Amino acid sequence: MRWILLPLAVHLAVLGNGGVAHGQIQVDVSPEFAVGRLRFADGAEVLRRGGRWQFLWPVRWPADTLRIEDAIARAGNGGGEVFTLPADLRWEDLLDRHLLRMGDRPVRLRLEFGGETVLLERRGEKWTLLPRWPVDGEALEDLLRNLFLLAFRDIRANPENGSRGELQLAIAIEGPFPDQRERLEFFQKERAAAVSLSGELFAEIAPDSVRLLLETCTRLRSRKIFQGLAGQRLLWRDGGDVLLVLERQGEEIAVLDPGGTLAISRGAGAVRAAERTMALRWTDRVLDDGQPPDLVLYGLDRPARELEVDGHRLLLGRPYGLRTYGYVASLGAIVAFETADIEEIAVEMARLAGSKSP
Repeated sequence: MRWILLPLAVHLAVLGNGGVAHGQIQVDVSPEFAVGRLRFADGAEVLRRGGRWQFLWPVRWPADTLRIEDAIARAGNGGGEVFTLPADLRWEDLLDRHLLRMGDRPVRLRLEFGGETVLLERRGEKWTLLPRWPVDGEALEDLLRNLFLLAFRDIRANPENGSRGELQLAIAIEGPFPDQRERLEFFQKERAAAVSLSGELFAEIAPDSVRLLLETCTRLRSRKIFQGLAGQRLLWRDGGDVLLVLERQGEEIAVLDPGGTLAISRGAGAVRAAERTMALRWTDRVLDDGQPPDLVLYGLDRPARELEVDGHRLLLGRPYGLRTYGYVASLGAIVAFETADIEEIAVEMARLAGSKSP
């Protein structure tokens, strides 16, 4: 994921230092520089805050550092800290059009869409999907890339009828300090998409950008039950009894006796069973974060089978046609699987154990 975090870090450095590695153009916004405030003919103002230029009116929004130099050059250098810019220069021309200026280490990303809230938290270099779900790494990379590229095209006022359209997605960045937090709401009306800025102003964005963000948000939960686990030790119970134990021993996978102590075989069959188990995916989330009061509904009151990988348990109920329900103990959730996937694992395990049928 370094290739996506690097641009974020570079982007932060550019904004923080006030310089832009863009040919030979560089803007000096050090304290010694005389210009601290730019004023437009219509009264709009942009103010330097440390190493960044921030609009005071009509929107609280960072200014584009590259365009600031052009604006200062056009205003002349008559001295003083306040410059009135030419009347033909619109304040929209100086807006930084990046919608999210993420630091390289945001603490949390809060995503609200489709009636649910997804909370991503960064701890060191690792992202966690709260409360306990593993993160799909590819979806996370796609989300960060889409957020980094997110930009608006034009500024417009709220329509006369006051309708902003339907809220599609809300994204909040929650950094460790209040000034590092921001929230954006994405609206869709017919074929147009917009983001609320402040007051009655909206930023128009490409509808496809909202679609891409929503698509990646729905993929953030990894569908791999044992995502992130090493698969050092696998245990399979069928009918309440331990049927098989698989254990990684160096470069090989050994089949142990039901007691898990004596190696009875090795080979391609053990590798295939372990790989199939580690690749197991759920198809639907039925209930999140909390065991239901009645497991009978899911055939889990007396689990027919059980998979355990590195101490993480998955209870499997009786098949209900094409789907089988499972209880993920580490996540506190009921999920559904394709019955065919469960039966494939059962057949592999039974074959390794020397049985004729699972």
